[in-house]
Amino acid sequence: MVKILSLLICLLGVLAASAQDTTFYNQNKDKVNTLAEADTYYILQLDPGEIHHATNIGYYRSGARMSEEHLVDTLGKILRDGKYKEYYKNGNLRTEIDYTRGQFDGQVMTYWSDGDPKRSDIFRAGKLIKGTCYDSLGKSIPHFDYYKLPQFPGGQDALMTYLQKHINYPKNERKNQIEGEELVQFTIQIDGSITDIHMIQSATQAFSNEVIRIVKSMPKWEPGEVDGEPAVVSYSLPVHFTLK
Repeated sequence: MVKILSLLICLLGVLAASAQDTTFYNQNKDKVNTLAEADTYYILQLDPGEIHHATNIGYYRSGARMSEEHLVDTLGKILRDGKYKEYYKNGNLRTEIDYTRGQFDGQVMTYWSDGDPKRSDIFRAGKLIKGTCYDSLGKSIPHFDYYKLPQFPGGQDALMTYLQKHINYPKNERKNQIEGEELVQFTIQIDGSITDIHMIQSATQAFSNEVIRIVKSMPKWEPGEVDGEPAVVSYSLPVHFTLK
């Protein structure tokens, strides 16, 4: 089982404000304050002489290396750029991916915990050129995407219908002809439940309160997957309040 958390969204401020920063996460991928509370931790450090580039190293609580990613700040967006690696707790390489400005560009290789190959994909500018997947016995199996994003039950159209049906336009904003766009982020657990709801962008507090209410009321989602395994995934959702 793989548990992941998208860290890129919250790193922009760190890149701008500090040469190095350490963050701690518990087993649910919630941020905690100390190593004693943590299951994993990350050390983000600006690359020498490169104010727009940083290296983010992840560690298991034991201190064994868990991941390594190289980041670039491009017009306010934090993107992976270069080789990304993940490791099993036994020290074996789990994942090795070539990125160019946030896109797969080169090899996407993954491995079983014993070191045998699980996936061998070739990408060019984000487009899959060819790929092969293997079972734990080394047998070639039907190819499947590395990433499978979480999905609202019934898909994107069903999500839009749900929002239109259940969102209540705040009375004061309606009265004063106020419109706006909200951006909410939340985490979808491997059982499809929603946790860690917080606003990224807000036009008014009333809009934010309504968005948070509606997200809390959602049914369980179909969870995401990474390399065929259930994954905890951070999801961002824009919500528009527009008067007709």
